[in-house]
Amino acid sequence: MAVHGAVPGDFNGDGYRDAVLPAPGANVAGKRGAGAVVVLYGSRSGLSTSRRATITQNTAGVPGTAEADDGFGAATATADLNRDGYADLVVSAPYEDTARGEDAGTVTVLWGSKNGLTSGTDLPATTAGAYYGLDVAALSTGPGAKTEVLVAGYEGSMRFTGPFSRRGTYGEAVENRDTASVGSVALGDFDRAGLPDEVAVTVRLSGLSGGEVYIDPVIGGAQQTGNGLIAATGDVNGDGYADLVVGDPDEPDRAGVDGALGGRVLLWYGSAHGIAREAKPVQLTQNTPGVPGASEKEDRFGGALTVADLNRDGLADLVVGSPMEDTDRRNAGQVTVIPGRRTGAPGRRCLRLH
Repeated sequence: MAVHGAVPGDFNGDGYRDAVLPAPGANVAGKRGAGAVVVLYGSRSGLSTSRRATITQNTAGVPGTAEADDGFGAATATADLNRDGYADLVVSAPYEDTARGEDAGTVTVLWGSKNGLTSGTDLPATTAGAYYGLDVAALSTGPGAKTEVLVAGYEGSMRFTGPFSRRGTYGEAVENRDTASVGSVALGDFDRAGLPDEVAVTVRLSGLSGGEVYIDPVIGGAQQTGNGLIAATGDVNGDGYADLVVGDPDEPDRAGVDGALGGRVLLWYGSAHGIAREAKPVQLTQNTPGVPGASEKEDRFGGALTVADLNRDGLADLVVGSPMEDTDRRNAGQVTVIPGRRTGAPGRRCLRLH
């Protein structure tokens, strides 16, 4: 499964960003795969293992109970949902059994405070389908409907908009079942209109390397060029518009037409008109000039992905995982950092991490 983690946020309001380490396979009180998230709180000297919190569904203030194979922590996202100055953490457990059925899934908001993440409330699904919470995204560009949580599931996606409160209330919940089998979601203001634009990527579909990519689902259909499994957003070229990045780690289903040997990452640039359905993305592979390594069969370049401004230069950087890359050991895996770039396609000054 393609994965991406939460962007760090300041959960306790001390001015230092905190890190989230999802552990959906963790054993909790003897329950295999119940899942957990580990939060490392930041400080002047950086992250410290002595200032950490392990949060499970058995933690006081967190809804639910840790049960085998719930997968709590399978997907995470951060944003200040209730706009109180503390970042909040959205956590899914897509294999949780509920009154809606087996593996129905749950999504929980852990609320930030001066003491960190100490309480939570659920964002309930209205669908009867399975695996609610396969992925989550959160973004706040302003009050009310400008703050949003987007949840992926097999029956489609759920959109929650503000205002949010620590009591578990929210402004509106809208279910989208017109784009089914959603495996990855993302939010970004692609046209700088002040409202989050939604991205939904389906699970693998026959005839494609990966699934279809939808921007503002239901409006116009899937992107005509490009597909994948995992989506992330950020301003890669520093022009003020969010850009869309999609990981497509699968081997080509149709040689020369679909996908790339060893996997690829696709980049669509935002603009005053957003991202058009017919827009052609920039393709990045391990054969792209400046990107370390070489495209080889089953590397799965793009199998993990996040976008963040790592060096604080105003340009979002692409962090790309190749989990099956052969290095000094077979299938050892590799992480590549592709810096953002104001002009021209990214690919220069890349960093390879083993």
